Amino acid sequence: MRILLKLAIRNLLRHPKKNILIAGLIAIGIMSLFIANSILLTTNRGLEQLLINSLTGELMIGIEADEQYSIFGNEIPIVSEYDTIPPLTYYQELVDTLLQNRDIAAYTPIVSTVASMKIDGYAKMVPVFGIDPESYFVVCSGITIDADTKARILRGGVVLNEVLKEEIETEIGRPLVLDEPIVFSMYSGNSFKLRKGYYAGTAVYSGKHDVINRIVLTDPSIPRGLANYTVGVTQSKVVHADQAKLSHSTSGDNNPENGIVPTVSEQSQNQSAGSNTSTTIDDLFFDSTDSTVTQNSALTLSDIENLLSKTDEEREQSAVDTGAWSFVLVKTKDGDYQYAARELTKQFLIKKIPLKIQYWRTASGSSIQILFALQSAFYFGMIFLIFGAILVIMNSLVLAVLERTSEIGTMRSLGSSKGFIAKMLATESVLLTFVGTLAGILSGIILCIMIGKAGIVLKNPLLISMFGGEVLLPYISFGNVIIHLITGLIAGAVAWMYPLRLALKIPPVVAINKGNT
Repeated sequence: MRILLKLAIRNLLRHPKKNILIAGLIAIGIMSLFIANSILLTTNRGLEQLLINSLTGELMIGIEADEQYSIFGNEIPIVSEYDTIPPLTYYQELVDTLLQNRDIAAYTPIVSTVASMKIDGYAKMVPVFGIDPESYFVVCSGITIDADTKARILRGGVVLNEVLKEEIETEIGRPLVLDEPIVFSMYSGNSFKLRKGYYAGTAVYSGKHDVINRIVLTDPSIPRGLANYTVGVTQSKVVHADQAKLSHSTSGDNNPENGIVPTVSEQSQNQSAGSNTSTTIDDLFFDSTDSTVTQNSALTLSDIENLLSKTDEEREQSAVDTGAWSFVLVKTKDGDYQYAARELTKQFLIKKIPLKIQYWRTASGSSIQILFALQSAFYFGMIFLIFGAILVIMNSLVLAVLERTSEIGTMRSLGSSKGFIAKMLATESVLLTFVGTLAGILSGIILCIMIGKAGIVLKNPLLISMFGGEVLLPYISFGNVIIHLITGLIAGAVAWMYPLRLALKIPPVVAINKGNT
C-alpha cells in the first residue's frame, strides 16, 4: 500500500497544472451541491417545524373519503381548498383511541372552512379555523397568544395572524380596535352563509409563510355555521347510530397517566353553543315581502349586520351542532409520528372506524406539495449540473490517461500486472478526488457561513415560500459533510472507471509505440 501511495503522489505531482484543474472542477461541483443542500436542509427543517407547530400538528385525522382533504378543504388539483369539509364522524371513538395510545402527547379538534372576511372596506378569502383554545395552542405550540385574547375566542372572538392584521390596517388606513365587527360569508353549492364575529386580538406565529399568513382563528360556532354544521344537517351526515350528536366532554376522559392534553371542556362547549348560530339561505334572503338579495348584490357592513339580526325562534331552528368538528390534530410524545400513525391505523381497523390519518406534509395542502415539487426541481437541477461536471472531469481524465499510455505500456512490458496498474491509477483517483471534494466542502462551509452572516433578504414571494423565509440561512451539519464527502468519492470513482478501462485495453507494444511516435 505504501508503494502504491508513493507512486500515486509522485505521478500526481508530475502534472500539477492538469491535476489542480481536475481537483478544482471536483471542488466547484461539490461546493455547489453542498451549498444547495445546506439551504434546502434549512428550508425543509424550518418549514416542517413551522407547519407542525402552527398548522397541522404531526398528524391530522379526518373522515375516510374518496376526496383528498387537506386542512383547508377538498384537494382537487389546481382548483382546491374551497369545498366544504364534511363533519368528522366517530369522534368519540377517535378520542377514546387517542387516550388509549401512550404515544400521543396532545390532540385538538378544529372546524375548518374558507370564507370571505369583511372588515370595514377590506375583504379577502381566508382560511377560518374554529378552535378549542385550551388544547389548540398545546398542539400548535408555535403560535403565541396572550391570555386575554385566548379567552375572547369562545365569546365570538376572531384572532388574526399578525401579517394579515398589518395588511388589513394598511388597507383601511387605521389600527383595528378590540370588538370591531368582522363578517364572514361563504357560498357553497346552493347555500350562502353569513356569520359575524368580533376582533379579539393577534396571534404571532413562529415563522412567516404564505400558507399560514392568512389564517384566522375563531369561535368554533362561526365556521360551523358557515359550513352548515347545524344539528339537523350534521345528524343526517353521521353514519354511526351512536354519533347523532358529535359532542364530547373530557371530564371523564382526562387520563393523567397518559399525559394527554384533553380536547374540549364542558365549559368551552357551552360557551361555543351560546355564541353564534347557523343561518340558512331562506332565513337570510327572504322576508315577509319576499324580497331577495342575490349573491352579486353590493352589501354594506350595516346591511350584513341587519341580515344577521335574527329572532330567538330562528336561532333555535338553525342552531349549530356544538360538537361538530372537521379534523383532529395530533402531536406525539417523541416525534415518531409515522409509528404513531401505524398504531392508530391498526386500532381503527380493529374497531372498524372509517377514519383517515394524514402526515403534516399532505395535510398542509396543495400549496405545500407544489413548494416541495419546486424544491425537488431545484435539487435535481443541481444534480444535473454535478453530472455535467462529472462528464467534464471524465473527459479530462481520458486525455490524462491517453497521455500516459507509453508509461502504462512500459510498466506492463516490465512485468506489472493489470491489477497493479489499476490499483495505482485508482489510488491516484482517490487522492485527487479526496483533495477536490475536501476543498469543495471547506469552500461550501465558508460560503454558507458568509451567506448566513450577510443576511441575504429575499424579495420574491415564490423564493420566500420555497426557501422558508425572507432571509437565506444555510444549515450546516456533520451529517451533510459526510454525505458530500462520500458523494464526491463516488463521483470521482465513476469518472475514473472509463479512462482506467481504456488504458488497460491498450496492448503494451502498442502503448510503447504510441509514446515513441
